Amino acid sequence: MAVLLLASWSKSRAKRRASGMLSLQYNNAGVPRKGRCGLVSPRHRVFMPFRTVARLCARATSTMQITSNTTPFLAERFVSTDKSGQKHCVVVVRATFDVIDQGRCVPASEQVPFVYCDQHHGDPGTTSVRFETDFAPVKPRVDVLVHALAVSPKGEPVSRLQVGFAGAGIHKHAVVSGDRVWTLGATGIIASPPSSFTSMPLSWDRAFGGSDQSHYDETKRGSDLRNPSGVGFHLNDRDDNILNTMLPNVERHDDLMGAWTDKPQPIGFAPVGRGWHPRIGFAGTYDRHWFETRRPFLPENFDVRYFQAAPLDQQLDRLDAGTRFTCANMSSGGAFVAQTPAFEIPITFRFESRQVQALINADTVILEPGCARLTLLGRTSVPLPRKLAQLREIQVGKRRYTDLHGKPHFANLADLVTSSGHGQAKT
Repeated sequence: MAVLLLASWSKSRAKRRASGMLSLQYNNAGVPRKGRCGLVSPRHRVFMPFRTVARLCARATSTMQITSNTTPFLAERFVSTDKSGQKHCVVVVRATFDVIDQGRCVPASEQVPFVYCDQHHGDPGTTSVRFETDFAPVKPRVDVLVHALAVSPKGEPVSRLQVGFAGAGIHKHAVVSGDRVWTLGATGIIASPPSSFTSMPLSWDRAFGGSDQSHYDETKRGSDLRNPSGVGFHLNDRDDNILNTMLPNVERHDDLMGAWTDKPQPIGFAPVGRGWHPRIGFAGTYDRHWFETRRPFLPENFDVRYFQAAPLDQQLDRLDAGTRFTCANMSSGGAFVAQTPAFEIPITFRFESRQVQALINADTVILEPGCARLTLLGRTSVPLPRKLAQLREIQVGKRRYTDLHGKPHFANLADLVTSSGHGQAKT
């Protein structure tokens, strides 16, 4: 899809040429020529009518398509530019599985659609990400994400509960408490007893963190950049700023919050925000040097680990088929077990004069114990030539037998009618 931006309508031929955007052609009298609205190329000094632009755009969008997908999963492609300015065609496959007996996974009859943009728990400015977009251009490691609630055993109310998940060398546990607030006690500000609950969201919004903008002095305002969406973070020591404010519901079992001045390590199982620490540290430096020498490309010190959405303690070097993940107290059944299926999908990029073979392996695991679902995502890419239209088609999965041997042949019309399913041929 091409996007044409309306720029200056100046009568100056030099300005039109310099803008390189949408322009009009004028005659000597300064009147726009009829039918001469189009695009000006500053490099080649060529005026291109809209009908020509539309024809070229149609040709470009008719290529670089996924022409065949023989898998039961969803596939999509997009173009990404790396920090050197090289364009790549990226293919992403999203596979949804139902988790049945003893953790066995089978392809879901209804595949969950792609996530085209980040989905938050509420206001994007103040809440954490629930599902991050599926269209990261590359992931050098494997993200393991858990989207779940803390669920009490047998649905009976509890005031405190331990949850956790394990698999592939990951062992992560958290303590979940009912709602608590800071109150004034005999020894000062203390936490109230936790209320009872039967389920609690395991989101970053319920973990330690947040922002304190209450102080009149701007230098004493701030946020916990490890989790700006959380609760419990205070800088202003006035009692009225602290009393009746929430404590975190989800905490590390070995780093509990005991006083309002504590700054425990936040814990979460879902995606880490793009602007949070430590993820933002991989984004590179956007200073004056970058602005003057690199813009609009990524800075030289950009690290592709920025595209990893999972917390650092939920990232793997690789994912093997048959890996078992166990989630405790994250579903009504108590324990949720999922065993990852084999996930190797061949991809063929067909150019005008060559073809490139690639293989997609899983780089993202999404566990959803509440609905007994497991999702695997993987991606691969190929560098694109200057003429993007040279990439003619993309094949996802293995080619069918009929695709390899061309059109079927029939001895007579009756055989054709029978094979087409339009009824039995009369003899």
